[in-house]
Amino acid sequence: MKSTYFKVILILFASSWTSLQAHDHSEHIWPPLPDSGFIKGRAATKADVDQRNAVFAFIKDDEKSTPLNIPIPQYGLLTTPGSKKTTPVIIIQAEKVRGMDMVGYVNLKNNKRAVTLLKKVKLLGKELKKTK
Repeated sequence: MKSTYFKVILILFASSWTSLQAHDHSEHIWPPLPDSGFIKGRAATKADVDQRNAVFAFIKDDEKSTPLNIPIPQYGLLTTPGSKKTTPVIIIQAEKVRGMDMVGYVNLKNNKRAVTLLKKVKLLGKELKKTK
């Protein structure tokens, strides 16, 4: 029997972007934003995830995710619940899924890809070099 729950494919990859590097939070040194390897202006597909252009794809026959109107790619700081620590990231995807604003990102400390709620990321824009 098929489940009546929606299917969300969240495929998380360890990124092979060796050019992405970061230093301690006290002073982030930001790499250039990528020229490819991201999705903007449309919802991601399973093929986008397989090709490493997206972190997640929402797949449900009668429902669709929609792209969020934010600049992609861009720099961000991921907040850690219950802590003042932040992690530097590059946002590579942003979509509304079942009313939730979701982003896919590359963690600049470990080069892994993951997904989180947009509200857990401070967006920093496209023209950032470093923060303190």
